[in-house]
Amino acid sequence: MAQSGSTRNHQALEMFLAPLMILPFDEPAVWAYGDLRANLERRGTPIGSLDTMIAAHALSQQATLITNYLHELSQVTGLHVEHWVPAA
Repeated sequence: MAQSGSTRNHQALEMFLAPLMILPFDEPAVWAYGDLRANLERRGTPIGSLDTMIAAHALSQQATLITNYLHELSQVTGLHVEHWVPAA
């Protein structure tokens, strides 16, 4: 019997995630989100809610955020960001 697209996608996602450590969005991340959002709004430089959430999670873990999306995230003070696409 052939697998459905949904089953194949689920298996592909599981294979992709297997070597990664998934960190919970815990209470320190929640507090970091609130602090970051308030700080960005006070400075008049708010960024998207999900970008704020991702940045706050990285800040709460003292992690480097690997991304190709530097424009808004560069406004987050103290966030270590690494561009994942090599320069052409």
